[in-house]
Amino acid sequence: MLVNRYLSVITETVAFSEIIDFVNGFAFQSRTYLPAGQYRIITIKNVQDGKIDSTGASCIDCLPQRMKTNCILQIGDVLLSLTGNVGRVGIVCENNLLLNQRVAKFVPHRKELLPFLYFIFRHPSIKTQMESIAKGTAQLNLSPIETLNLSVPFEKTKALELSKVLSPIYQFIISNNQQNILLSSLRDELLPKLMSGEIDISDIKI
Repeated sequence: MLVNRYLSVITETVAFSEIIDFVNGFAFQSRTYLPAGQYRIITIKNVQDGKIDSTGASCIDCLPQRMKTNCILQIGDVLLSLTGNVGRVGIVCENNLLLNQRVAKFVPHRKELLPFLYFIFRHPSIKTQMESIAKGTAQLNLSPIETLNLSVPFEKTKALELSKVLSPIYQFIISNNQQNILLSSLRDELLPKLMSGEIDISDIKI
C-alpha cells in the first residue's frame, strides 16, 4: 500500500544505476561441495519470493582463495535471482551463507535505502519490467546491466522517508524468518529422537 502510494505520486524517474549497484556471485566448483559444512552456497533455487531458503544448499568448509569477501553474505542482505524464475528478491536471514553466480546482491549507494529497494523490486510493476528484458529459450536470463538501466520513480527525500517507514517491516520479516529457521531446526533435531523413542513424551498431559 505504501509503495503503491509512493509510485503513484512520484513522477520523476531515474535509472536504478543511479541509486544501486549489484555484486555478482562466485563461480564455485561443484567438486568441492560437501553434504555438510561450515558454509552453504546460495544459488538461484534458494532465492524465494521474499526470503532466502538455504534448504538443500551445497556446502563447503573452506573459502576459495579467489572469492571476494563481498560474497560472504550478511543478515539483512538482499539478493536477486538472474536465471530461471528471474526477478525473485529475498532477504538473507542466516549466517555463513555464500553468494553463487547468477545471484546478485544489492549494494545501495545509500545504505538507508535498502528497505525501500527491497519493496520496490518486489513490486509487480518492477517485476514485470525485469521479466520483459530477460532473454533465453531453455531458461530466462536477466542481465544485471540491463536491470540497472531500468527506470524507477525516485525522489531522494521521499524515498528516504518511505524507507524509514518500511524499515520496521523489513526487520520484522528478518526476525520472523529467523524464528521459522530455528523452529525447523528444532523439529529436525527432535523428530528422529521422538520416532526412535529416545525422548519419551508419554507422561506429558495436554
